Amino acid sequence: MRAPTRVVRATARVLLPAAVALQSLLLYLPASGEGSLPVGVDKVAHAGMFGGVAILALVAGLPWLPVLLAAYAPISELLQGLPVVDRDPDWRDIVADITGIVAAVGLFAVWRGRGVR
Repeated sequence: MRAPTRVVRATARVLLPAAVALQSLLLYLPASGEGSLPVGVDKVAHAGMFGGVAILALVAGLPWLPVLLAAYAPISELLQGLPVVDRDPDWRDIVADITGIVAAVGLFAVWRGRGVR
């Protein structure tokens, strides 16, 4: 079983707040030309944002954070529907968010040598 080194864990702890800030920026900026994205790119972006934060949290030694992220996914979609944000909430984004989190947890388990049995 491989554990992240001190340097890797410390680096993840430094990068995590930046990743959360970037995620928030991307989730809550008013939509501008989002309709011009190819089909599915939005879902890949959602999975990547939530999965990226989840993997950083796990490497940083914060195993509870992916659970919080999973609870936050539907909340973020509800917030996107507020007039201030002016975006369109989509339940499929929630599925993409959760998929990214589950993929991150699975990858971390494989990296740690646990695998999925």
